[in-house]
Amino acid sequence: MLAELLRSSGPERFSIAAGAKFRLERSLQRDLDGKNAGEALDAGLRLAAAFDKDMRSPSIAKLIREIMRANPRAVALIKSRRKQPAPTELVRRFKEREGRSQPARAPSITESPPAGSFQLRTLIDTGNSKPRGRQHGR
Repeated sequence: MLAELLRSSGPERFSIAAGAKFRLERSLQRDLDGKNAGEALDAGLRLAAAFDKDMRSPSIAKLIREIMRANPRAVALIKSRRKQPAPTELVRRFKEREGRSQPARAPSITESPPAGSFQLRTLIDTGNSKPRGRQHGR
């Protein structure tokens, strides 16, 4: 796609060749048929964002988004990738980004608690904070 860019003398920094829309649609179809379709769509969305901001060419960004919106498979895949992963999955991804490979696990009951931890029951208000005794009038 970058080979299709033309320097623009107008308000936008770049324009795109007239036949580029067809080639972009074909490229999207190839990406959707590939093994890494989700990553390819993410890259396309990042490219659209770059044209919107840094590259100051919002009409190209709009064209990229229109091509994606017109393709039902692309829309479905983008929607499915936007679902929030489970909290344990978020922790796993965070550890991977930090280079840690130790799997997340719950502490065993036979292990000593980690430093600075406390028992959950200290957070529970049982309503028994008033002393029990004889109640007035009974």
